[in-house]
Amino acid sequence: MFKKWFVMLSIMSLLLAACSSGGKEAGQQPGAQKNIVIATPVASPYLKEAVQKFEAIHPDIHVEIKEYFTAMKAKQDANGQVTQNISLLEVEKYTQSITTQILSGKASDLIATDFLPKDKFIKKQAFANVRELMDSDGSFQKSEYYLVDSGASNEGLYVVPTSFSLTGLVQGNKSLMEQAEIAVDDKTWTWDQVSDLSKQLKEKAGQDTYAFLDIDPTYLMMGDLQRYYQRDSASFDSDAFRNAMQQVKTLYDQKAMPIEFGADHSKGLFSFADMSNPTGALVSILNPEMSIYRAPSFTGQTGEIGYEAGEAYAINNKSQVKPEAWKFLSFMLSEEMQDSTELSGFPLNKAAAQKKIQQAREQIEKSGSTGDASDSTPISFPLPDAKAFDQAEETLKSVMESAVSSSSADLEITNIVMQEFAYYMNGQKTAEEVSQLIQNRVTTYLNE
Repeated sequence: MFKKWFVMLSIMSLLLAACSSGGKEAGQQPGAQKNIVIATPVASPYLKEAVQKFEAIHPDIHVEIKEYFTAMKAKQDANGQVTQNISLLEVEKYTQSITTQILSGKASDLIATDFLPKDKFIKKQAFANVRELMDSDGSFQKSEYYLVDSGASNEGLYVVPTSFSLTGLVQGNKSLMEQAEIAVDDKTWTWDQVSDLSKQLKEKAGQDTYAFLDIDPTYLMMGDLQRYYQRDSASFDSDAFRNAMQQVKTLYDQKAMPIEFGADHSKGLFSFADMSNPTGALVSILNPEMSIYRAPSFTGQTGEIGYEAGEAYAINNKSQVKPEAWKFLSFMLSEEMQDSTELSGFPLNKAAAQKKIQQAREQIEKSGSTGDASDSTPISFPLPDAKAFDQAEETLKSVMESAVSSSSADLEITNIVMQEFAYYMNGQKTAEEVSQLIQNRVTTYLNE
């Protein structure tokens, strides 16, 4: 999952995210039908289904989807999936246009937020505090949902995902670990120590083995990026950031990790676990050949279990229909909608999530008993007993409850770090030069 995230530069998220140039009609007549405008580059099947069902229940509210980036529609297949990469230039143009609309007060009522500089908009009070809307809605119980508080700042909650995938967990090859006499403490291990584990592995199991598979060096840096900036300041020109860069470069210089993707997984000691959906997560946890660990950190502190948001939305703080916008957003989080087959990843609604985990279990049991494994249920091991399934379900629910931080970094800052970090990896610039350049560019951006 994470490999696709990096290679596509999160472009697959464009199916689900961002906002459009559709300003609302000025004024809503009392007693007339209310109009909600939702801005998104390309409407996902889940969003379309939610609009259809919501309007059937609320005939007094009309929901309009304004797809901003119509050029992307030609790059979808029949299921609404993007079939071509969207260029970074296209994304930047789109982000700039939407930023102008939001700051000029002409944005839509609901705004899909991926790729937008969310912290900047929150600072400028462009987004409504959804926590206040949740608290004032007696029918909405936050305890029935994952993540609704984990993404909140001290001031409030401004961006709400409708689905998520889990990050920060790796799987260890039990056979190779035993062969190389390797054990890890996932509460303290670092990427620096992974380099030492690689040496031990190659000595014991052969030079054609690797400590970690299918990780791009830039992806490692991106996963830790939010440690080094806040809304008003950055700390890239620091020993901590330079040390992180050095740890990553050492891993590849010493061939602890292959640059190429698709290496033989029997030759890899660790790889990121598939936690993108209930089926993949259960298979990862159930696999008797693998053990699940928290990912290494750069600092030696226990790695956090994070999440990547699917569709995520903010409510325009200047919207004239905030209550109706919240009503629609809360409908997207309801058990009825979250149970939809159009929803990718894990539902935020706990009841819907439990149903999908149970459905995943039944799917695995069916494929395992018939020996008919498929891409959607990639089970390659004997079917576990009921007790093992029960334990795996409990483990998964515990992991979902533990997800605390979003791995979505500001797109502009991500681009800056990617560009400058490449010069360090290929030896053109020193860690000091790169960290200072990143610091200057990010600081300028944050102060704009």
